[in-house]
Amino acid sequence: MTEESLRRRLADWIMEAALNGADMKELIDGASARLMASGVPVRRSNVIYRTLHPLFEATSLLWSQDKPVEVREFVHGSTLQAGWPRSPFSFLLERKLPLLRRKLTGPDAILDFPVLHDLVSEGLTDYLVLSVPFDSNKISMLGAWHDGVLLSFATDRAGGFSDAHLRTLQQIAPRLGVGFKLAIREQIASNVARTYLGESAGKQVLAGNIRLGDFESINAVVWISDLRDSTGRAERLGMERYLALLNGFMECAAGAVHVYGGEVLAYPGDAVLAIFRDKDPNKAAEAAFSAAAECRRRLFDVNENLIEMGQEPLAAGLALHQGDLAFGNIGTGGRQSFTVIGPAVSVVDRLEAMTKTEPYTVIISGEVASLLPDDAPEMRGLGARIVRGSETPVAVYGLSDRAMLPYRAPEGYVETMLDALSDELEPA
Repeated sequence: MTEESLRRRLADWIMEAALNGADMKELIDGASARLMASGVPVRRSNVIYRTLHPLFEATSLLWSQDKPVEVREFVHGSTLQAGWPRSPFSFLLERKLPLLRRKLTGPDAILDFPVLHDLVSEGLTDYLVLSVPFDSNKISMLGAWHDGVLLSFATDRAGGFSDAHLRTLQQIAPRLGVGFKLAIREQIASNVARTYLGESAGKQVLAGNIRLGDFESINAVVWISDLRDSTGRAERLGMERYLALLNGFMECAAGAVHVYGGEVLAYPGDAVLAIFRDKDPNKAAEAAFSAAAECRRRLFDVNENLIEMGQEPLAAGLALHQGDLAFGNIGTGGRQSFTVIGPAVSVVDRLEAMTKTEPYTVIISGEVASLLPDDAPEMRGLGARIVRGSETPVAVYGLSDRAMLPYRAPEGYVETMLDALSDELEPA
C-alpha cells in the first residue's frame, strides 16, 4: 500500500469517527494506533487545547503505546505556572510557528526544553510539535492562545522520523484538527449547557427540546435555601466581599445538592432552587433531606471560620416540599428558561419564608416528612397551614440545626460539632 493510500485511509477514518460523534480520547487513541499500524512509528502523542469550562482552562490528552489515554485538566491560571512557560507548546504559540522539531539523540540533538530530557529518558529519539489553528480570525475566546489545538508526536525509531513519516504527520494533522474541532465544540456546548442549565435541562436542550412550551410532567422533591440579609450585607461589605461570601453560601447549598444527586435549576437572587427525583419517591425525599443536613453542616463550618475572623456569620433558611411539576421551556422565542413550574414551587418558597418567623432553620412539608426513613431526626409538627400558592392546607414540620446537623454526618464530626453548637454559632 502506498504512502498516499495509507494517509487517505487514516483521513477517512478520522472523518467517519468525527461524524459519528467520537470524543477527543477516541480520536487521539484511534489516530495514534492507526498511524502505528500504517508504518509511522509513533510511540507517544499528545494534544492540548483550551476549553470553555468554569473550572478548567485547558485539557491535555497523552497517548502512549500500550497505555490508556491519560487526561489532564488545568485549572484556570495553572498554565502560567509550573513548566508551561518553558514548554515547546508555549514556545510555538508565542512565536506563532506552524511546527517545531527536535532530534533527541545523535549529533543533531537539541534539548532546549526540560520536557525533552524526560523524553530522552523514556528512550525516544525524535519529537515533532504541530499547531492546528481553527477559525481564529473569527473566534478569539482563548486569550493568548489561538483557537485550535497543539499536537505533538514522538518516536523511538533509530534515527527518528523519516521524511515520509514527517509528511504523513503534517498532512494528517489538519484532518485530525477537523475531528478535534467538532469534538471540542460539542464538549464546550455540553459544558455550557450543564453549567448554566443543569445536568438534565442541559441534556434536554442539546437533544432538541427547545421549542417554547416543550415540557415533561415530573414528580419531585423541591429544595430551596435562601441567604438572609443580602442587601444589608452588600451595603456593609461592598460588592466584591459580598460576592465572595455569596459564592461561599452557594457552595454550601449547591455543593450539598450535587453530593446527593440533586439538580440545581436556578439561583433566584441569593437562593438555590433544586429538585430531587427518583422512581422511588422515598429515595428522592431521603436524598433531599440528606442534602439539607449537609448544607447546614457546611454553613455551620463556614460560620465558625467567619466568627474566628471577627466577621458576622451567615444566616439562611431551607425548605423541602414534594409534588407534581412541569419541567420545560418558559419565556419568549428570543429568551427562554428551562426550569420547573407548578404549585409545588410556590409552596416550597412560602415554606422557606417561614424560617424567618419560626424558630427553625429547616421547614419541610408533610408530603416530604411521610417519605423519610425511620432514622430521620425528630421534627416538630407546626400544624396545617394555609400556604399562599396552595388551595389546601399543608402540614408543616420544623427542624433546628441541633436536630439536622448529625443526620448522615461523617464519622467523628457529630461530637465536635454538637459540643461547639451554641445560640451564637447556630445559623438562623
